[in-house]
Amino acid sequence: MPLSIGNAASGGSKPTTPTIGTATAGNGQADLTYTASTYIGKNTITYTATSTPGSFVASGASPLTITGLSNGTGYTFTVVGTTNYGVASNASAASNSVIPVVPPVTPPVVPPVVPPVVPPVVPPVVPPVVPPVVPPVVPVCNWPTDYVIGYYFYRDCFHPDNICPWWDNWQSRYIGWQKAGCPDVATFDQCIQPSPNCFG
Repeated sequence: MPLSIGNAASGGSKPTTPTIGTATAGNGQADLTYTASTYIGKNTITYTATSTPGSFVASGASPLTITGLSNGTGYTFTVVGTTNYGVASNASAASNSVIPVVPPVTPPVVPPVVPPVVPPVVPPVVPPVVPPVVPPVVPVCNWPTDYVIGYYFYRDCFHPDNICPWWDNWQSRYIGWQKAGCPDVATFDQCIQPSPNCFG
């Protein structure tokens, strides 16, 4: 048990009273600050904090942490300095009252779910189907294989009596022949036996 009076080594004096600081509540514990004694003689000194109620103690330099406290219970604290020869100072004044509590549970921050950016689906551009340009079929208009004959008449020759010698020219006349796509032809004279004086 620490002595309250000095001895030969301390010159009969004891440390001055430490000054209490501020108590701060935690979870089942409290932190306490104090100011050391202004005089301790020729000694070293240890400071001890004691709780009320419960008499929980902690020793060391400021700040001290007193553990083992009950959450929800109010506590005050005093500090005593004791020299290496067992000479104790007077107890400090009581600290402010603190009530240890369980700290609130902070839910984790969940970042919002950002949906991925889906680019719009652009359908491919299909060029219109352009049919090939087919040139019109130009019929071959060769006489007489490509034509249809309407009617024709002929005469043997140009002799008034229509009696022609064999060496004279024969002629025939086709009238009204035509074919689709070919130019219409009213008449067409053809020499059977061509000669310079055919048809007169």
